[in-house]
Amino acid sequence: MSFDADRARQVAESFDLKALSPDFYADPFPYYHALREHAPVKRLPDGGYLLTRYAEVELVYKNPEELAAYIGSETAKWAKVVKEANIKVE
Repeated sequence: MSFDADRARQVAESFDLKALSPDFYADPFPYYHALREHAPVKRLPDGGYLLTRYAEVELVYKNPEELAAYIGSETAKWAKVVKEANIKVE
């Protein structure tokens, strides 16, 4: 399964980790592709963020202070804890 461009954009815009469809569980890769293409930093309905590309994960891991300025201090605190715990992001 794959999505055409319009459907991929729609999937990315409406994606919610707390409301995954059976299609996602059957084959998540088209969803991952749509998110990486159209919403690499996805704001979820519950206020959290989903990072779908390595570059963004690495940036957040290496720069928690910059993250605070962009999305708020709670997520930045989490990123700082991960960094201080010496968890490797490769």
